[in-house]
Amino acid sequence: MERRRSKRLEKSEPSSAPEYQRSTKRPRQTGGTRGGGSTSTTQSTGRTRFASRGRGRHHQQSSGKEEQQGVETGQVGQTRDTVSVRGGRSYARRAKGESNLRPADATMERQNKQQQQHQQGDGDKNEQPAEASGSGAPEADRGEMRRMAENSSLHGILKSFSRIDDLLGSGQHSGKKMRDIIEALNCQDMDRMRTATDELNNLLNNTAEDAYSSFPIEQIIPALVNCMSIEVDPETNVKAIRCLGTFARSLPSSCASMVRHGALPALCSRLMSGFEIIDVAEEAIRAFKYISQENPEACLDADGMCAVLCYLEFLSHHEQKDAVESAANMCKGLKAENSDKVMDQVQNLVNLLAYQDVQLVDRAILALLRICEAFANSPELLAKLSETQLITTSFQMISMPPSNPTSVQLKASTYFMIVRMLTICAAGWPPVAHDLLETNISDTIKNLLQGSTAVYKPGAAGEMVRTPENLKDVLSLADSMLPKVEQPEQEPMLLNHTMRIDFLAENPTMITKLGTDLLSLLLQVHSVTVSLPVRATILSIWSKVVHHIEAEAFREIIGGISVASFLSPLLTSPQDEIVLQAMVLVEALMTKLPDVFRTSLIKEGVVHAIDELSRSGPSRRSARLQEQRKAKEGDETPTNASPSISPEHQEAVSLARRLMETYFKGSIKKETEGTKWLRDLGKELTEGDDPTATITKILDALAGDEISVFEFLESKIVPSLKEFLVIEGKVHKSSASIDNALRNVKVLVEVGLVDRGNGEPALGGLLRKLKDAMEASEKFPVRHVIGRNIRHPGPASRTGSDDVRTQNLRLASLGQPLKLKLHRASGETDLKDINLSQVLVEPLVMIQTLEEYLWPKVNSTTPPVTDAGPSAREGDGNAEGDPNPGAGRGLGSNRYPGRGGGRRPGFRMPSSRLQSPGGEDSEAMSISQEDSEGDGEPEVPFDEDDDLIMDDMPEDDEDMDDDEGVVGEDEDVDEEQEDEPNVHVHNVELTSEAEEEMLEEEEPGPSHGSGVQSYAEVTRAGKQPKLEFWIGNIMLRPHETVFQAVREHIAKKVGFEEETEGKPDKVSIFKRDWEEPHSVTYRKKVELEAWPPEKARGGKKRSQNQKWISNKQAAALTLLQQVSIPEGLDIEDDLAAILHLMKLLESINRLAPRLLKNELVLKPMPRSELMSSKLTTKLAQLLKDPLTVCSKCVSPWCAPLVKACRFLFPFEQRRRFFYAELDPPHALQFFNKEFEASGEKKDSLKVERGDQGEVRLSKLRANKVRISRSKILPMAMKIMEMFARNNSDVIEVQYFNECGVGEGPTLEFFTLVSHEIQKLDLKMWRSEDVVSPEKEESDVVGEGVGDMGPGTKSADYVHAPQGLFPRPYPPNETPSSVIKYFKFLGRTVARALLDCRLMDLDLNPLFFKIMRGCPVDLFDLKIVDRSLGMTLEKLQSAADVAKANRGPVLIDGSPLEDMYIDFSLPGYPEYELRQINSEFVTKATLQAYIDTVVNATLVEGIEHQVSAFRVGFEEVLLLDSLDYFYDDEFDILLRGTQEKWTVEKLNECVSFSHGYTRQSEQAQWLLEVLAEFDGCKQRRFLQFLTGSPRLPPGGIGALSPKLTVVQRLSIGSEGDSANDLPSVATCVNFLKLPKYGGKEVMQKRLLVAINEGQFAFDLS
Repeated sequence: MERRRSKRLEKSEPSSAPEYQRSTKRPRQTGGTRGGGSTSTTQSTGRTRFASRGRGRHHQQSSGKEEQQGVETGQVGQTRDTVSVRGGRSYARRAKGESNLRPADATMERQNKQQQQHQQGDGDKNEQPAEASGSGAPEADRGEMRRMAENSSLHGILKSFSRIDDLLGSGQHSGKKMRDIIEALNCQDMDRMRTATDELNNLLNNTAEDAYSSFPIEQIIPALVNCMSIEVDPETNVKAIRCLGTFARSLPSSCASMVRHGALPALCSRLMSGFEIIDVAEEAIRAFKYISQENPEACLDADGMCAVLCYLEFLSHHEQKDAVESAANMCKGLKAENSDKVMDQVQNLVNLLAYQDVQLVDRAILALLRICEAFANSPELLAKLSETQLITTSFQMISMPPSNPTSVQLKASTYFMIVRMLTICAAGWPPVAHDLLETNISDTIKNLLQGSTAVYKPGAAGEMVRTPENLKDVLSLADSMLPKVEQPEQEPMLLNHTMRIDFLAENPTMITKLGTDLLSLLLQVHSVTVSLPVRATILSIWSKVVHHIEAEAFREIIGGISVASFLSPLLTSPQDEIVLQAMVLVEALMTKLPDVFRTSLIKEGVVHAIDELSRSGPSRRSARLQEQRKAKEGDETPTNASPSISPEHQEAVSLARRLMETYFKGSIKKETEGTKWLRDLGKELTEGDDPTATITKILDALAGDEISVFEFLESKIVPSLKEFLVIEGKVHKSSASIDNALRNVKVLVEVGLVDRGNGEPALGGLLRKLKDAMEASEKFPVRHVIGRNIRHPGPASRTGSDDVRTQNLRLASLGQPLKLKLHRASGETDLKDINLSQVLVEPLVMIQTLEEYLWPKVNSTTPPVTDAGPSAREGDGNAEGDPNPGAGRGLGSNRYPGRGGGRRPGFRMPSSRLQSPGGEDSEAMSISQEDSEGDGEPEVPFDEDDDLIMDDMPEDDEDMDDDEGVVGEDEDVDEEQEDEPNVHVHNVELTSEAEEEMLEEEEPGPSHGSGVQSYAEVTRAGKQPKLEFWIGNIMLRPHETVFQAVREHIAKKVGFEEETEGKPDKVSIFKRDWEEPHSVTYRKKVELEAWPPEKARGGKKRSQNQKWISNKQAAALTLLQQVSIPEGLDIEDDLAAILHLMKLLESINRLAPRLLKNELVLKPMPRSELMSSKLTTKLAQLLKDPLTVCSKCVSPWCAPLVKACRFLFPFEQRRRFFYAELDPPHALQFFNKEFEASGEKKDSLKVERGDQGEVRLSKLRANKVRISRSKILPMAMKIMEMFARNNSDVIEVQYFNECGVGEGPTLEFFTLVSHEIQKLDLKMWRSEDVVSPEKEESDVVGEGVGDMGPGTKSADYVHAPQGLFPRPYPPNETPSSVIKYFKFLGRTVARALLDCRLMDLDLNPLFFKIMRGCPVDLFDLKIVDRSLGMTLEKLQSAADVAKANRGPVLIDGSPLEDMYIDFSLPGYPEYELRQINSEFVTKATLQAYIDTVVNATLVEGIEHQVSAFRVGFEEVLLLDSLDYFYDDEFDILLRGTQEKWTVEKLNECVSFSHGYTRQSEQAQWLLEVLAEFDGCKQRRFLQFLTGSPRLPPGGIGALSPKLTVVQRLSIGSEGDSANDLPSVATCVNFLKLPKYGGKEVMQKRLLVAINEGQFAFDLS
């Protein structure tokens, strides 16, 4: 569907394109589509009419009526879409007519038609058409039974029977029928064999794949091999081989039988016979593909490699790919001793690398990589490989720029397979390394690494190295070309080493060039990576280069590189492998250039660290971890077990002692000169009389590189500076007291932040040194959760891009239930013992949910719970009229924080099922419900082992409408999803009386459903737990998930993720322990009075009613007193002091304008200078892993550090972390939007349980509402009142008399609400008069109040150039309607943030500051009203001067009394201020007047509005969740951005498809037209395209999905597109652009479309 004009735009000849019509009801379509459309009109009505094709939705578990809709066929031209059902799954097929269907497919098509006929009848099976079955009514019954088994959940029961053929075949004759087929296959009668193969093919195609295991495989396979060997009947051969391929594909266990019964030699014989019959060869290759997946060694031993590749050029394109894939599969079983089986085919595979088909090249490279891996330890075999063109071709492929038009566009995974292949060859055979060095491989490596220094972001354009694994591959290639530092002892390795050494000795320039290109760059890469293997490889490359390079050449390279500062933090790393590598590098440096490095190593603290290491015993890391674990577990029992000492640590200690004895004996001083100097300055700062001079000296000393980080820390200057600046216990009742408290801070501001005209502020050096010291500490580990072993991955883990498949496979860890053994704690007598062997629990279930399940069973005062049986399901249902489907279902109201309503996760037990109490209906407002697709959810029988969570229907993707002739039939371009078959659409209806009552009366309650709790309410932890749960010595927290608890328990035993990295044995143990039963003990909680626990954070406790402060310095003092580091950040005291000082300096930097004298010019530090690239990279690495985020297992330092020290992280990373901290479904939704923006499909990330579909707890369900555009605001208030707090759903909006629903209409809903809330007649906001009268009648350019909808004028809306700010009202006189509007706005803003929606609402940043309870004063008034603020500041300055001089108050030379200022609020004469015995302001009352105006404007006059907004907001989200952001960042968070477009920027962010490429003339014209748009036109274009006039944070490149331009074929006469208008699919950001003949025509038609196609979503 498209967004279209509702009136005729142009007139042209009627289109002859067919129009899709349903026989049942009008189709529902997702997503709005808009367009100007070509003007194919009807003369009778004069309205625009467009040819279209609708889409049905087929669903496996749909009712009869829904199935009928699902299999209807829409036609456009000659294209047909058919849906066939095989094995209980749906397969969509697009074909060019009936002739393209295989016989089996035609059979299924006939059965689908018969099914439709049956459903359209009266339901009597005896009246089914005779052709539905060949055996009359009984067979018809069996056919119906088969359809039930394949198309409904009944299949889940039937497939459990061992003999499904007895149920779905021909009854008691089924065994005889199969015996007859086998007998015929084994006979010599050609006709019978041909008939038997035909029958077996049809039987396989019409049988559920899950039922294949019931076939007598051991009898069928030899019979098929016999048929395949018949030389005289190719047709029988084809069908026999096809049956083998079907069995191999759908029943992998049958492949072993094929190997035993000689199928492989027969297949090879058919392939080697010269391809006499191409059909036989193609089927044989297809069978080989599936057999080779299961039995690669057997296929290889049968000479299958040669068989599938020998006649490759004669095969069709598809079969070529199957053949090469078969070869790649066989190479999995290759061993060096079987090299003769593949060596002859290597050149054939190498030749394939020149092909232009990406998939073919990918399979060929995979085969070659596996061959190289098999030969890795055999130099002779690698030498033979290098004699082919493998090395040369591979190097050309990785060195050629991707933009080269002659190069094949390799996938990233394919590219790095080539890199790994070259690495293996270079490591195993030195001449390969020599060749690569001679061809300047270092240039290619350099280019790859330069892109990796940026922070990782999924799908970052233009960067090939995107993951740590990619980076490791590139670095390993560089490492493999260099000889080792130590000489190997084994003879083969010694020869390899000698050849490398000799080559470098003969060609010293080779290693010099490598060092010049890479050494400095490697340090940059090291600074932004957190991967242990990557860092170890970087150190290895450095050590090898330093060891083998000539001294003088190295001296020139090392000139500008600070190696010592790089090594210093590595020697204190908790990872012994890194310490050892660093020690090896130190030895190489001192051996090569001792005179250069001795001094720097001492100055940077490297020698100090080596000395400490040489005197150390056991591994510091191991001892510390054991102490931490004992402390956390509460185990105070001393242990006699000595901590383990790793071999790496022992070797590092030995090397440290050798280095100290050889190079640094007697040269260690207690203090360096820099340390002593800074220490003395610190004492002078705290004890001296001239702090200004001392601060100046300190800042000057730290401005350059003379003082190292080691000296900076050792001098203890950080505690001295902190003591100098921290304000504690100082009373600020008077101005004198305030000035005294802020004296030191003012000194720092005047010295460090005042512009001296000499570059950056002096404070910059101190901040950089603090940041370097903080980054040098390895105290913030990155933990990526170790996933589980997934034996049966779901469809999402098998399809899509490599990144999507990898992430979905990891996310599947959250889809498999965990095994818990529940035991009563020893000594517990008040509770019953549950006596359960084990319980299966969903990983995302919270501990408090486990308590709700367990408490009725173990509480001795509660009557026992009986099993209500399947009827309990009936209590779940949504009663007619319930506006919240799913509310009240499950174990309670909460499935997860923020998951109000919906069913709670299920627990599965061997003997019983969890019960679901009935839902409670609640009708809080007048609405009506319409079941748009069916009459409710059908009753589905389920097995005892069925999980109650799995009641969601899997969603299918819908293809894009092809009514407008989108070019290209090879792929679907619209993947927007259709409405679920049983989703209710809520029609919001309001009468005028109800609208008035809504504004006057109190709301019926916090929510319409008693069982619904919002994310904010659940996470407040207000409920007292009744039970304590323990796993081992770990007590589980109520809001912790079961997955978190089990993962922490395993990590305590095996080691946390940073300890297991690079250790496959520990990772294997970790994965194995996931699947073990975990013993959980429970006992009654005793100390209920201590609940809820206090939040472990130092500093302020948020005040919801923060009073204003009249003195601007007093406000600064209050804010500085609140600076602290949260106690929850578990770090050492030295690091905490560094962070505290950094936070204090950042606050001073922000507050400096309040502290600075008016005559001084301030030069504050930009916010970007405070950011830490290393911590940002660590956070980005954590947030790139959906499993870690959705399982709520991010490193414990993240939340407190990001919240307390937000200046360390850029806005985009903090925004990502904000969404990561939400419940798993919303976090996953945000990940999916990021992946969409990078070009992935919609909702590509899913938590699946095998083939059973998505797990309920991981997904959001659409809560669809239908409203009227004429009453947007009151209906929006109803929607938010009903659904805002129900965070288990995502709100989607549809409009009456329009067909659009989905992302586009919903975004437009939030935009329209944003506009409606800005109307003047609501009396909510301060407003200024419009300066230019002409501006009222014209379109407002850029921001402003333009584009508010048809028939509106800017005079109807608030004019607030500084942002919207509440209008002040006298105390207790705020209209109730205004309060309700602000409460509604709070709900809406929070809901928009939660659902990732944009609002076109320019709120003043001070509004957010006040809402968060921060103090405000006169200084802040200018942010709201610049003229009023400047006037009051002028009055305040005059009052201060008059007070100091004891003279009259003069304003611009005139006495104050001559101005006749009355006691009313400026701009609001109805707001009377308190009078002080005079009618007008005098000198005596001036200060009171200023204070009262500020108070009325910023505090007292808006108190009720702010409070209402806060209450509404906290119904959805906690206000504390906004602590990640600065006040001025809320505008970007809520409203997104608006940027100036350039052709270059658009070319990077816009994709072209289906008829257009980047080189197309129309594509270039479009980019130029868009780049020429001004602010207003850009807003209109974005509104037309997406539903919102603003771009998301990140600009057009962050659009999700990506903006895609496709060609729209002309529907005018003779293909003329001049009169056609563009149209859009808003849900997928598709612009369907006709092929115009010129840029001017395109510009005009595009402007017509975006101006006339607004505010309507019509069906095309």
